[in-house]
Amino acid sequence: MARYGTETLPGTLALPGGPGSGRLDGLDTLRGEALVSMIVYHTCWDIVYLWGADWGWYRSYGAYLWQQSICWTFILLSGFCFRLGHHRLRGGIMLSFWGWAIGAVSSYAMPEDRIFFGILSLLGAAALLTVPLDRAFRHIPARLGVAVSFVLFLLTRDVASGLLGFGGVSISSRGVPAGISGLIHGAAAVLTAVAGGLTAVVELLSGFDLTAPDFTAMLPDLASFQGIAAVRLPESLYINDFTAALGFPPLGFRSNDWFPLLPWLFLFWTGYFLYPLHPVETPRQELPLFTFLGRHSLVTYLIHQPLIYGILWSLSGQDPAVVGPAVREVLTVAEGIWGGLSDWAAWAVAAVRRFVQDIESLISQLRFLYETLRDLQ
Repeated sequence: MARYGTETLPGTLALPGGPGSGRLDGLDTLRGEALVSMIVYHTCWDIVYLWGADWGWYRSYGAYLWQQSICWTFILLSGFCFRLGHHRLRGGIMLSFWGWAIGAVSSYAMPEDRIFFGILSLLGAAALLTVPLDRAFRHIPARLGVAVSFVLFLLTRDVASGLLGFGGVSISSRGVPAGISGLIHGAAAVLTAVAGGLTAVVELLSGFDLTAPDFTAMLPDLASFQGIAAVRLPESLYINDFTAALGFPPLGFRSNDWFPLLPWLFLFWTGYFLYPLHPVETPRQELPLFTFLGRHSLVTYLIHQPLIYGILWSLSGQDPAVVGPAVREVLTVAEGIWGGLSDWAAWAVAAVRRFVQDIESLISQLRFLYETLRDLQ
């Protein structure tokens, strides 16, 4: 089963900006910086997975955090910028079109490495779902909306693995506190309502007869619950590609770029509710190149991977399998340099710590000497 948000997937970071024409230079600059980070990340992906370079760090948790930082930045920004747009419906349709177009081309050209419900499809669907809810959402206090959306995002982070809740979190022997229990039940009720609406849409589009899950009925007795704060979801939810788009992938599902509605829709809504909390004054434009890329983020996303591959191929003049050993040598040297710098940094930190301890000891001794001399007087 493919996993979203892992360092092994090539397209999980390609997130365009939110639809609409409202502009703030600071937001465009931030989006442009994230785009550059995405381009560098995908260049590394091509070198490692297409050119065969064995770069251990790229498969490490540090690289995963790098990738997730780009994902979160783009999705939060897209939700945040939703209110700045004047053509939200058209923007959602455009993003959905490009998402499904990329999916169709990849399924035809590379069926083993297809892209199904990638980031463009997510942002398009999120925009289209938010358009009819926008008026109601504006009546929700911003801080409450941020809190509830982010809690729902955390609750649904592991639905692809069959779990709902905070997996791995221990609960005290007295059970879940009443306030937290009420928040969890409220979140489950909202999730049930959203799932019902999404299920109805999927039934209409696919013709399948589906049953919407009732997440409130799946919750244990939280007043006496002492185990792991997560419940296992029924296997009947994991049926086909349509349920995979919702966040419930069937066994054997694969996609090289997969951002299902659960949990990522709630991160989009977190960004949506963050908008009213932004400062009145916006940062001035200081990085024109990044701002330019941020203003043309969709075009940048659509062309960046073909350009990266073309540049790497033209520089090597060879098939990826041929140039792999040379690139591997370069990365081995780079990794050695990085390891040496890390060792030096650890030594420097230890030396500074010892120096501070020596200074503290000296101050203590001087204080003792001063007090002794004062007592003699």
